Amino acid sequence: MLPIIPGWNSTVTSIEGNIALGEKIKLKSILDARRTFKLKVKEFEPEKKLVWGDGQGNRVYTIAKIGKGTVTFSMTENRRLMFPLLCQNDSIL
Repeated sequence: MLPIIPGWNSTVTSIEGNIALGEKIKLKSILDARRTFKLKVKEFEPEKKLVWGDGQGNRVYTIAKIGKGTVTFSMTENRRLMFPLLCQNDSIL
């Protein structure tokens, strides 16, 4: 299991697997504690970009260096419309 850094993503409780291009990971979330999301690492550029996803959509994490020791971190999510129906806790969406 990979260590979780507090605050990086408030919905992720655990990740198992190897973060590398083409690898599969298992992610647990507060969205549905009984479900394990099985995701594929679709793009990976260390210290720049990570894309993982499944048939329901993708999450894209990017890090951009903007100055001496300063970076911008962003996360975008592209989901199909069915995703909210799969979640048990609608108050989070």
